[in-house]
Amino acid sequence: MESKKGFLTVATGKEHYYQIAANLLESYRYCTPEDERLPFAILCDQENEYTKKFDKVIIIDNPNFSYLDKIEMLRLAPFEQNIFIDADCLVYNPINYLFDKFNGLTGVRFIGDTLPLNTKNGWFLYDDIGEYKNSISFIPNFHGGMFYFSNDEMTKRVYNMALEINRDYYKYKFHLFEKPADEPIFALCISVLNLKPVYPDEETKRSLVFAPSYKKTRCNILKHKLQIISDNKKSIDYNILH
Repeated sequence: MESKKGFLTVATGKEHYYQIAANLLESYRYCTPEDERLPFAILCDQENEYTKKFDKVIIIDNPNFSYLDKIEMLRLAPFEQNIFIDADCLVYNPINYLFDKFNGLTGVRFIGDTLPLNTKNGWFLYDDIGEYKNSISFIPNFHGGMFYFSNDEMTKRVYNMALEINRDYYKYKFHLFEKPADEPIFALCISVLNLKPVYPDEETKRSLVFAPSYKKTRCNILKHKLQIISDNKKSIDYNILH
């Protein structure tokens, strides 16, 4: 029986991207008992020695070799419930529990929180988004290296809106990204469509860490150890390293 849920990554263009995608896959399998492993798909522009390792291969007919391939991923969802992970991540502990955090939700969902409209710290400023100002009640705060999306009408709406925003990207002002990128586009989409991020509990707080944000890490994938040493010298364990 084909699984209704699974993981997905994207690799297009250079061989290096395929290599790191394969590393991500192997890290997930190493950290997950064989009888608990969910299928892992790859969205790519060619089949090669690396894609053979994945459970499912989805070919993009006209790849852009850019952030646009991540947007196109929404149209080509391989499962009813999908969790995307950036190819340059590694898994250090079991992560299947993430699906429970998004259970029953539709559309595209990130782990994060919401900021008030007058914030100066979001993906965009309220006064910079033109006609969309009248459609939002929050500005999302999230990390784009991992997110959930379902194969449904709401995700199709996000996809179509993302293409529209991308076409008019320079009409608006995304103060963190002068050039087009997927995160600010997704941020505006989920704000307009009221797809609030899933607020992190103690478990999901440790799902993903962005390594460049920290000065010191201790990593041992063979022992399932991924520790971040914070400024107060306290170590924090995480499950996915980006």
